[in-house]
Amino acid sequence: MGLVSDMKRRKIELEKKEKKRQRRKIAMTAAASTTLGLIGGMLLAPKSGKETVGDIKDKAKEANDLLKDKSLELKENVNEAKEKISEYIVEKKKSMCKCDLESDENIEEIVEEALEEAFKEVIKEEHNIVDDEETLGEIPQENMEEEK
Repeated sequence: MGLVSDMKRRKIELEKKEKKRQRRKIAMTAAASTTLGLIGGMLLAPKSGKETVGDIKDKAKEANDLLKDKSLELKENVNEAKEKISEYIVEKKKSMCKCDLESDENIEEIVEEALEEAFKEVIKEEHNIVDDEETLGEIPQENMEEEK
C-alpha cells in the first residue's frame, strides 16, 4: 500500500512540474510576442523613429511629474492629519489633567474617544462633510481601528 501511495504522490508531483513548465512557456511566449509587436509597431508607425522616441520620453516625463505631484499631495495630507490628531490629543490631555481620574481604564477610554473624534474630524475635512452626526456615525469602525 505504501508503494502505491508513493507512486501516486510522485505522479502528482510530476504533473505539477509539467503544468508549471507549460505556464512558464506560455508566459515567455506572451512576453516575446508583446515585445515583437511593439518593435513592429514602432517600425511600421507613420512617424519617424526620433519622433516616436520623443513622444515616449514626453509621456514618461508627464507620468513622472504626475506621480511626484500626487505623492507630494498625499504626504501633505498625511502630515496635516497627523498634526491635527496630535493637537487634538494634546487638548484632551490638558482636559484630562483638570479632571480626577481613578484608573488607567479611564485614561484608555478618553484616549480612545479622542482618537475617534480626531479621526472623524480628518474624515470630515478630507471628504468635505458638513458637521452632521448621522453622517459621521456611518464611518465603519474597522477604519477607526486601522488608524489606531
